[in-house]
Amino acid sequence: MTKKNKNSTPRLSSTRIRLLASKRLKRSTKSLLELFSEPNPKLKRTEYPDDSEIDKYVNRLKNAAEALNIWHTLDFFLDPDGTPKSLPQSGEISLFSLATHICETDKNRRQLVDDLISLGFVKSHRRSFTPKQRSAVIGTNSALALSYGTTTIAKLVDTMRHNFSGGSPPRLEKQVAEARIREGDLPLFLRFASQQGQAFIDSMDDWLSQNCIKKQTGTKTVSVSAGAFAWSDQLSDRPIKPIKPRGGTRSRR
Repeated sequence: MTKKNKNSTPRLSSTRIRLLASKRLKRSTKSLLELFSEPNPKLKRTEYPDDSEIDKYVNRLKNAAEALNIWHTLDFFLDPDGTPKSLPQSGEISLFSLATHICETDKNRRQLVDDLISLGFVKSHRRSFTPKQRSAVIGTNSALALSYGTTTIAKLVDTMRHNFSGGSPPRLEKQVAEARIREGDLPLFLRFASQQGQAFIDSMDDWLSQNCIKKQTGTKTVSVSAGAFAWSDQLSDRPIKPIKPRGGTRSRR
């Protein structure tokens, strides 16, 4: 019997991602509710995974999405007609060389190649691979969509808990007062919110691009981000249909 290498990186699994995402969301919600509840020593303490565990999976999925985008946009990986080249797993022009545009170490590059294959983002043709779609971000019932959704909600809940508990400095967490508009004006509202939100995201992205730490220097760092969302009632008599799990990860970036 061979011993399992404790340093080996687990393969991305939709089942494991669902489990970690669920625990992450439950922990954040529980920590917020505890601010407004009397402590009960009789309740059994629930152990939850560290944030970094699910965040590692999210980062790996983001790397896979970025690899697909580069594969479709960088001339080096395109045929003369503009379609993505069929790439072998290793070599001068390969999945591994594609990963060098994203990951700094060979270990992380090999991991990215394995993730692209194991998650079904590519299809095999003998000894080479082509992408199944342009990107792998949000849009369908996929592991990446699940990771994005749960971590985004959890971070919003954590921000609210920080502010409610008097954390310093306070974190940005603001909304306009809820108002009622004509149902026919909903598309106008959503379009306006999208335009304003995109301008906010673009300015934040520009600032972070100029100030982010691109290489490990021994300096203490913190992970930061900002987001925006618009909310509305569901239109009357149009109930939401539950999403049925299905294979594949087709989505849009």
